[in-house]
Amino acid sequence: MARRRPIVARSAAEGNVSPLDGWTLVHVAWGGLAGGLGLNPWAFLLATAAYEVLECAHESPSGSRLFGSKRPESAPNMVMDVGVAAVAYGLARHVRDR
Repeated sequence: MARRRPIVARSAAEGNVSPLDGWTLVHVAWGGLAGGLGLNPWAFLLATAAYEVLECAHESPSGSRLFGSKRPESAPNMVMDVGVAAVAYGLARHVRDR
């Protein structure tokens, strides 16, 4: 039986494999900053998704010294990074536009 992937990375070895890792907070901060500054939502989503693709390409096949990773990001990690950034963006825009 295959070992299940943890949802939250508890060690550096699980980073980029688990949907939530230490870099998730950076994506939340990016979304909050972009939403608070009123960045166009489509430009925000395009920049966030493009960054994830470029980051994955940079880390393939064996990780990155720049990010301290041992492997490229998994698809669940990439989706979660974009998702949490989008939620933070939406919350920041909501607060800003009240």
